[in-house]
Amino acid sequence: MSYVTSRAVRVTHAYDALFGALQLTSGLQHLHSHDLGLLFDAAYTALLYSHAPKYLRDMQQDLDELLTRAHAQPRHLLEMHGALVLMRDFDAARALRQRYPQVPFEAIPTITTLSRRCHPATPNVFAWEPSTQSLRCRPALYEAAACILVLAAPSCAMSQAALRLIEQDPVLHAVFKTHAAWLIPPRSTLDLEAMVHWNSAHPQAALVLMHHASDWPIASPFKTPTFCFRRANGMTRIVTAMPLPALGLALHREIVAAHLPSG
Repeated sequence: MSYVTSRAVRVTHAYDALFGALQLTSGLQHLHSHDLGLLFDAAYTALLYSHAPKYLRDMQQDLDELLTRAHAQPRHLLEMHGALVLMRDFDAARALRQRYPQVPFEAIPTITTLSRRCHPATPNVFAWEPSTQSLRCRPALYEAAACILVLAAPSCAMSQAALRLIEQDPVLHAVFKTHAAWLIPPRSTLDLEAMVHWNSAHPQAALVLMHHASDWPIASPFKTPTFCFRRANGMTRIVTAMPLPALGLALHREIVAAHLPSG
């Protein structure tokens, strides 16, 4: 079990043990507003680590109670919006923005969504379409078949440094150009401006947004950069962020082990 996954388990187990009983709707009415805010924060933390829908439901009922009391703060609304973006409930995120126009929410672009996946085993991704200034949800046919999956975030300094390392190394550059797919794991922000800039500057490492992290065979979907090497025998090897010299050696080692040609 990876460090990130084990930490997520610890966080959610602690939340369930300490706060699960308090999230009963009948019990929320008896909590002080300050304690209700702490409960909302705890549910948000559990959601960020687990991506489990039940924590989004807990957040929503906590927020509803705070709104009923007129004690909700702008940060509660912003975090709720971020949670909806994380869980890809874009319609609900837009509705929240329309309901509270005074809150500086991140804008959600037009999204063209497929009615269904082309194959049940194929995950979906969101790709930026410059011509229409929109996100297009499409089957991740190329990404699902790639020998290397890279989890990166365009505003993440370590992701940027890893990309520079790859681009400056002739062998890594050639291998990643041919065999890698670059993905942004679900987060509480789309960070579209940074994504568009990244893709414009680095078209051979263009990023797409994951729909759901659980669709992908990566044990630690919250840490960037993460490199997943998928071998022909079905084995998967994970390389996570580390100092650049060591990262370069680790990537070279996995390329050799996976028998990925550079030419």
